[in-house]
Amino acid sequence: MTDYNQFNVDLDGDGVADVTGYGVDTDGDGIVDSISIDIDGDGMFDTILSDVNNDGYFETMYQDTDLDGYAETIYEDINLDGVTDKISVDTDLDGFVDVIYGDEDYDNYAETIYADTDGDGYLETYMKDTDLDGYTDLHGADNDGDGYVDSLSHDADDDGYAESVYVDTDGDGYMETIITDTDLDGYAENVFVDTDGDGYAETILQDLDADGQIDTIWVDTDKDGYVDTQFDPYAHNEQATEDEIVEDVVYKEPEEDAVVIEPESTDDEVIIEPETESTEDEVITEPETESTEDEPATDAEPVVVGYEDANGDGYSETVYYDTDGDGVADTATVDFDGDGNPDAITMDTDGDGVYDYVEYDLNGDGVMDYFAYDTDGDGVADTVVADSDYNGVRDSIMYNQDTDGDGYEETTVEEHDYNQDGETDSVVMYKDTNGDGVVDTVIKSYDSDNDGGMDTYETIVDYNGDGEADYVEREVAIDSDGDGIVDTYLYGTDSDGDGNFEMLEVYEYDEETGNLVYVDTADYEGFVYDEAAEHFNPEEAEPGSVYGNPEEDMDQWEYQGNTQRCAIYSQKFVIEELTGQELDIEELADLAEENGWFTEESGTPALHMNKILDHYGIDNEMTFNNDIEDIKDVLEDGGKVIVSLDADEIWSGENDALYNPGDGANHAVEVIGIDYSDPDNPMVILNDSGHPDGCGEAVPLDVFVDAWEDGNCQMISCM
Repeated sequence: MTDYNQFNVDLDGDGVADVTGYGVDTDGDGIVDSISIDIDGDGMFDTILSDVNNDGYFETMYQDTDLDGYAETIYEDINLDGVTDKISVDTDLDGFVDVIYGDEDYDNYAETIYADTDGDGYLETYMKDTDLDGYTDLHGADNDGDGYVDSLSHDADDDGYAESVYVDTDGDGYMETIITDTDLDGYAENVFVDTDGDGYAETILQDLDADGQIDTIWVDTDKDGYVDTQFDPYAHNEQATEDEIVEDVVYKEPEEDAVVIEPESTDDEVIIEPETESTEDEVITEPETESTEDEPATDAEPVVVGYEDANGDGYSETVYYDTDGDGVADTATVDFDGDGNPDAITMDTDGDGVYDYVEYDLNGDGVMDYFAYDTDGDGVADTVVADSDYNGVRDSIMYNQDTDGDGYEETTVEEHDYNQDGETDSVVMYKDTNGDGVVDTVIKSYDSDNDGGMDTYETIVDYNGDGEADYVEREVAIDSDGDGIVDTYLYGTDSDGDGNFEMLEVYEYDEETGNLVYVDTADYEGFVYDEAAEHFNPEEAEPGSVYGNPEEDMDQWEYQGNTQRCAIYSQKFVIEELTGQELDIEELADLAEENGWFTEESGTPALHMNKILDHYGIDNEMTFNNDIEDIKDVLEDGGKVIVSLDADEIWSGENDALYNPGDGANHAVEVIGIDYSDPDNPMVILNDSGHPDGCGEAVPLDVFVDAWEDGNCQMISCM
């Protein structure tokens, strides 16, 4: 049963009712649920108070503010604290709410506005004053009417201009795109995109010059907060289209209305207007004109097309270039140490999409000194060129060959330029003749007299695969006077690899006939030194028969142990002998390693064997293709000598055993003297750090020379 109670109010005391109202008890519980009031006395109710939850408190008020008979405004006290929290207004009197003002945090300030700007009965616009300063700084819109906000514009600095827009481009209810105008020029230069919908915008599209064309795409591929990769999608063609953006970077075009950044009102009151398409401040994501040519530009300058931070440290150490103008990166530079200078450059020289050439700056001086090529396109470098002493002249080349055309590169070739004259001094070929992956044949050739032509050839064969020589064949052509005519030719074979040539043929030039004629071989037969190490004994030496000062120099000897530091120890011996100062081997090793002259794994390259001497100011000269007389001259003048040689020959008599690709010489020693006390058996005296009994080690001259030749008779003379 509904109960009606009428009441009249005389506001001015004239005896006439100014306000008439009715109280209604809709549920018959004796409590009025609704009050209708006629404020202006025209017989029409202007205000209705409603207690919708029947708790005795009127939390809702309907009001006809313009007294037209229609209550277009609703006031609600949501939290029942006596203060209105929500105001709903039907501005066009069509029966649908057009605007809602909300105090969502119940602080007595209505910071949120919902609006139906197009009059379709749906509140698609959302505005909020997030910092409660009296200005709405966040505007949102549900453009497709699906109940999810599609775009939000944010005026973070309260200047009346929204510099950020958040957009839900695919209508899934998630705003995966952020558009920003960071410099507040009215043009949005940044677009942040969450391409995989995981809640993290890992892709940034930038148009920094405001020309309507995306200049750069940044990607944080590992989502660690640091950009890993940067692309310039239009670097190859100013007229390029959006479809040509680098592959794997997904770009979603925002909806037309959502990407417009409009200046907001600067007046104190909130002005609610429908959004319209902008003609000036619109975010342009398409280039202004389309490309009319498909062919890349000719004579194109290298253009940066991408960056990569491979280690995730926040620094893009790799830069990609398009050098031929076809829009594809074909060159990359890498700055490993972050000093701003490239440490490596890699290229795709044939345009097949595979990088087949690389060069390195190993010592960080800005000059490339190591080069690698992939000549067959299999992704593996098969040719290497090195400048190991960093002087700008290559000193070694290593490459693979398929000499029999069966598709298997069974041969590795090494070429060395020891004297740095630009000419090859030695060539070594390592061959796997049976295709089992193990080297079984080594062919060596040397230019021993530095005349530009190879004059010594040696072939070493391992038949049983044990890594030891089973057969050795040697040819030597000697032009003693340098007139271009071979004066002596030697050919010998060692059929069992024991170091003794069972067959030796010698031919000498006959001036009368102009031919090489066979001669007696007795004067040319050599031997292998396979006895225990001998030592120099000053007391047994004949006075005046010893070159150098071995007795004193032996005091500086030290054993290197199980290390690769032979060249460091040899230089240490010399410096201490010449200067009298004591040096710490660990400090020398650190010095050499820091400067790239030495590694604990592989030792010291031949052309770095004097770097510590240079560092300590020791006057020295490195030469190749020397002979024993050159060593004698230096020792006789009071100098010191360091040489590179084959340690296996002087230690165990393993004459020219097979090696993996690398120098024939594998050891450095100091030559401290030559003893001619027994003229028929002269001995070379060494400070050999690699042998535990190498102090004053005495080696037969012929054995020494044979081992020394494996290093192209390299000598460092020091004064």
